[in-house]
Amino acid sequence: MTAPAELLDRLLVASCELQPDSEAAKIIEVFLSIAAEALPRTAIGVRLLHADGSTSQIVPPSSRDPFEPLEHERIIDIPGQQGTTLHLADRDQAFVFFDPPLESFLQRLVMTIGAALRHAHADVRIKHAHRHDLDAKFVHISRLASFGQIAADIVHELNSPLTSVLAYADYLHQKAQRTGVDPADVERLGRLHQAARRIHGFTRDLLAYARPRDVVPTAVAIHDVIEQALVFCTYVLDEYSVRVERAFGEVPVVRGIPDQLTQIFVNLFTNAAHAMRQHGGCLTIRTLLLSGESTVRVQVEDEGHGIAPEHLEKIFEPYFTTKPEGMGTGLGLSIVRNIVTTHGGHIRACARPNQGAVFELDLLVDVRPDELRATAG
Repeated sequence: MTAPAELLDRLLVASCELQPDSEAAKIIEVFLSIAAEALPRTAIGVRLLHADGSTSQIVPPSSRDPFEPLEHERIIDIPGQQGTTLHLADRDQAFVFFDPPLESFLQRLVMTIGAALRHAHADVRIKHAHRHDLDAKFVHISRLASFGQIAADIVHELNSPLTSVLAYADYLHQKAQRTGVDPADVERLGRLHQAARRIHGFTRDLLAYARPRDVVPTAVAIHDVIEQALVFCTYVLDEYSVRVERAFGEVPVVRGIPDQLTQIFVNLFTNAAHAMRQHGGCLTIRTLLLSGESTVRVQVEDEGHGIAPEHLEKIFEPYFTTKPEGMGTGLGLSIVRNIVTTHGGHIRACARPNQGAVFELDLLVDVRPDELRATAG
């Protein structure tokens, strides 16, 4: 039997590889195939409720039909999908109710299916609502992608002369210290060297962020991801006089893809800074472990203009933006939601009129093999 930790990895990878236009049945088949391999003795399937009220039964090729009469049957609701259920059946009760590690896998399975189906349904609604202007939007996206590649190339070209500036600034600073020149000049050279180091570090991080990488989920320290995102956002935070307050709790590592998680927080922090562009304010970042110790929550709170109640249902839709012309494309929060969904997590926005906004992001805790053994024991 495949180890539960590996099964969780496969769920996450499968979520990331789903096509945006995948049909609900195809989405379910992908995840059921993983579950059927994990539970070879158990009949497994999903009863899917369609929008017109009809239902269909989906059973992976490698599994027996769980909808046939068997002595022991178990039904688990798919979260957020009323009427859609996961079915397990067998003649032996031991192959319907499992030990804690496999029970945890089942819970992650239904959560992942529910999140993927919600995303698919939202995509269908959005597709119908925006079909008339998709061509123009795709052209715009292509231009943005090209601009991003050009920016990365420019940064790469700047790195060579910047390395020379850094080396010579360090040499002159050390020489000035040895030869006893004017202390004010020594301080200026020191600041020059520090500034060059800061620019060099930023360009290095930017290149690492932009460079494509294999989609392999790993154990990620969420505080390190947040700090990395803050480095990327230093300029915009300073430009709008935004101070950062960290309220980090004791949280375990989460399971995810570091570059994609960084992208989430870059978008959230940038939006928060834009919301405070008139008067500045405080960006508060909180982390905490929810009860049950399976989910890490990150709260991003700003003191900007807030979100109008009528916009709360729209802000995660592609191309919806309330920013002035030239300050946003309407894609950032849509990208954030997509990444969170593929990680099996959830994101929500809360409005506080004239007092700012709060975004709450929930991510699944990384499950380590030794922890699974301890739970099973």
